[in-house]
Formats: sequence, C-alpha cells, structure tokens
Amino acid sequence: MVGQSGRRRCASNRLSWRGGRAAPATPIPVGTTPLSVAITPDDTRAYVTNGNSNNVSVIDTATNTVIATVTVQDTLPKGLIAAAIGGTGWNCSLATLTCTRGDALAPGDSYPPITLTVRVSCRAAQQVTNTATVTGGGSAPDTATDTTAIRHDKRCEKPHHDDDHHDHDKDDKHDHHDRK
Repeated sequence: MVGQSGRRRCASNRLSWRGGRAAPATPIPVGTTPLSVAITPDDTRAYVTNGNSNNVSVIDTATNTVIATVTVQDTLPKGLIAAAIGGTGWNCSLATLTCTRGDALAPGDSYPPITLTVRVSCRAAQQVTNTATVTGGGSAPDTATDTTAIRHDKRCEKPHHDDDHHDHDKDDKHDHHDRK
C-alpha cells in the first residue's frame, strides 16, 4: 500500500509502539474473515476484502464508518452459469449479476452477504477465479477475486460428440445418442 506521502505502507499482525501512551481503538467490523486492506493514496478510503463472505467493505477513514450506497458486480469465469443471486436488503439483478443498496450502515455493523448460485458446466476448468467489484462512496472501484477448485461429476466424464452444439453442463436434460 502507498499512502498520500508516497511512502510504502506494509500490513502485518505485529504492533510496534514508540513512546507515549496508547489509547484503545474502536474496531470497525468489516466481515467474518478480513483478508487484506488497501488505502487510497489520499488516505480517505480503506477497502477491506472479506474471505468467507466474499465481499469488500468500503470505509471512510475520516469517520471510520462503512459508506452507504454500495454496488457489487460479479464477473463469472467461463464455465460457470449464474442461476440465482440475492441477499437480505440487496436489490439484485441476475441479468447483470449486480447487487446494490442505499441504506446507511451504522458504525460496527456490516451488510448481509450476497449469495450467488451457479451451475457448473462440464467445460469449466478444474480451477476457476471469480471476480467481484465493489463501488460506492465516490471512490474508485475495488476488485476482489476468489479461486476455487472444480470437481466434475461422472456425467462430465462420459464421451460425447463435440459437434452436437450442446453445452453438456450438469443440468443439461437433453438426450444424447451415439451416431453410427
């Protein structure tokens, strides 16, 4: 991370203190498993990626609060097909894989998670990376990624003709007959 002064900032789980008295800080809950933090060059926004909830919290560093009016857009990798998207209080669109909300978020609170249900095509790679981007509060967009291993079921192992113009995904109900 690089701060406004242009100096590189590093994050770790170690604390160093030089002189003076320490005062307790008020934590800002940002999710179940915070993974990384990024600070804008002007030090006005902090972005925290959250592992288990697959979201990004945008924090106004002047008030130490999570900013309202947040938009999350997901970009699925090839081979994953969106089946449903939603979350409590979120206004979601399956067509665009976008969820928005405009309600204020009180200090110490977090928004409910967004759940995206997908079908896995037999043509999906064995490892895929999903990408989600959050925007809000007048800051530049922030992107988080999640890499997941795909384990195909036995249906994907059956030989099939690639020239029959079907996706051969797990939900494909079309009957396939061998050509003679």
